[in-house]
Amino acid sequence: MQAEYLATRGIIAICPDYRTKKRFGTTPFESVKDAKSAMRYLKINGSKMRIDTSKIVAAGGSAGGHLAACTAIIKNVNEETDNLSVSPVPFALILFNPVVDTGKRGYGQTKMQGRDFDISPVHHITPGIPPTLIMHGKNDTTVPYENAVRFKQVMKQAGNECVLKGYKKQTHGFFNYNKSSKCFKKTLQKTEKFLDKYELLRGESWVKRYCKEL
Repeated sequence: MQAEYLATRGIIAICPDYRTKKRFGTTPFESVKDAKSAMRYLKINGSKMRIDTSKIVAAGGSAGGHLAACTAIIKNVNEETDNLSVSPVPFALILFNPVVDTGKRGYGQTKMQGRDFDISPVHHITPGIPPTLIMHGKNDTTVPYENAVRFKQVMKQAGNECVLKGYKKQTHGFFNYNKSSKCFKKTLQKTEKFLDKYELLRGESWVKRYCKEL
């Protein structure tokens, strides 16, 4: 629904799919490869879609947030058939309760096959990571809020821009649309503000009316 709304503000919103264990019997490493392949595909074929490939924003929630982060941060996990001369790094990142630590302090260690940190974003941060917005529930018991705080600290130490917005009493998936929750609207407004900073949107915000019409 975030993509649907942003499409009305001039964003070409694309929702790529990726391999999962449940459907394909694969590991998180294949998922990361798929995310990076998708970014490369967009950059190679962007002109056909009228996409400004210099302004692609990668976004996602939970595992999707992990994959978005990996397109910008993880360098050594790539599909063999990809054109590695094409960078998968986006212009910016918008992450909703993302998995940023796959070690014992984070989420997913049991899925890493002994490679706990190979696709753990917080362990691969270097200078030059794209500007990042993270929105995270402070009561998240799936992906600890501490992980997002630590990610922001490491990003700042590396000289990167990272904005973290914590939401009190909110758990995992708090940002999804729910008629009884105000967080969908609040996180969408925060997303707009972040994108507006880089002049990526067209027209005026109508989030409040959009939410009422849902």
